[in-house]
Amino acid sequence: MNARILLSASLVAATTVGATAETLIWTGAGDATSFGQAANWDGTPTGGVLDINALVDDFVIDDPAACIGCPGGVAQLSWVSGSGSLTMTAGEFSGASGLRYTTLNLSGGVMTRQFFLEVTATISGDAELRLNGGANPLNLSTLDVQGTDAAVYFLNETPADFLAEHLSKFTFDGLPPIEGVTFTVESDGGPGCIVRSLGGAVTPQDLTWTGAGDGESFADAANWDGTPTGGTINLNTLVDRYTIGEGTVGGEFGVLQMYFLADGELVMTGGELSQGAGAGTQGITGGAVTMTGGTLNRQFLSGLGASISGTASVILAGGADPLPFGTTVDLSGGDCSMTFLNETSADFEAEHLAKITIDGEPAVIGENLQVDASGKTGCVVSVIVVAGCPADLNGDGAVNGADVGLMIGQWGACAGCDADLNGDGLVDGADFGLLIGAWGLCP
Repeated sequence: MNARILLSASLVAATTVGATAETLIWTGAGDATSFGQAANWDGTPTGGVLDINALVDDFVIDDPAACIGCPGGVAQLSWVSGSGSLTMTAGEFSGASGLRYTTLNLSGGVMTRQFFLEVTATISGDAELRLNGGANPLNLSTLDVQGTDAAVYFLNETPADFLAEHLSKFTFDGLPPIEGVTFTVESDGGPGCIVRSLGGAVTPQDLTWTGAGDGESFADAANWDGTPTGGTINLNTLVDRYTIGEGTVGGEFGVLQMYFLADGELVMTGGELSQGAGAGTQGITGGAVTMTGGTLNRQFLSGLGASISGTASVILAGGADPLPFGTTVDLSGGDCSMTFLNETSADFEAEHLAKITIDGEPAVIGENLQVDASGKTGCVVSVIVVAGCPADLNGDGAVNGADVGLMIGQWGACAGCDADLNGDGLVDGADFGLLIGAWGLCP
């Protein structure tokens, strides 16, 4: 940055300490083309000046007839310390240089630039962003492309260049870039390419473990009955519903870190998903976990909702926080359990109790949740099943004369009646005997 730009930026910064950025709306009332001419904007720039090398305000272009920079192009625009923004909903914004240190919201019209430097951009609606620079037209910048009508053109980057150099800088409708799933990239017929979102609509496919491939690798599509979205299984971008009912998935080396996106889900009715003894992160992040059986061995469950019931068993080997980042777990039934290998009972109560529900209700140790020590460093968590009291016909917590009265009122053929305690379709002496046997306070 030369001395003039530094001085200008310092002067603007000095006049705007504690000030709120102004909003300037394009009118074209000046020469109808120069971004840096204040007469083209409705509003007064902060500090009274508009220096394209030290911008601090929010600029809005919503005129379909606007042709900013035509024909020579808009020179480089730089904001001060990332303050201010540029919003464009219509019109044309031509390109002679770059855009630096700001936030861009482009939802309509056509913008052409050589490069972005430290720009956070959202491209949506029917907007077109055209980047005509070579080498690295996206430097320290991120773009989220939203909807199927917006497009980003790299005029001097082939599809292969885009995939190799720029993919990590993109999200599509907030989802990570997965070619053929969240985005497409195609040649523009020349030296460039066109990138579009697929709209964020990812429908999970149902895959069932068979082990017909190598018999242990989660990412081996041959081990699953069904076709994964995009044709392959990538542990970093899991979007489908994977059901395991048998076998040991992961073998002796275990399954490394698994990232679920959108509505991706791990379902277990049996079998085991293992964690190896070797190095490497071996948790599950995102999506959902639903278990009615089987054993899940992981270091941690992060940022997901888990439903554990039936005979399912979850074993978490991580220390510090094996249930981080908003993870919630609902336990149901007395045969399921969670084992924390490196969290004592006191650790669990202090750090994880609030993350657990029992059949959707808050977990209370000693009432609906049991926590037992396991070795020196761990604990086991299970559901306390409260016995029912069917003979308490009025629900007052005791079997007494009031319930006898209700039973007499339903005496005789009465299928489905509360007083038909043995379910034979009759309220008779057999039911009365069961009531007498349950006499007193309910457990």
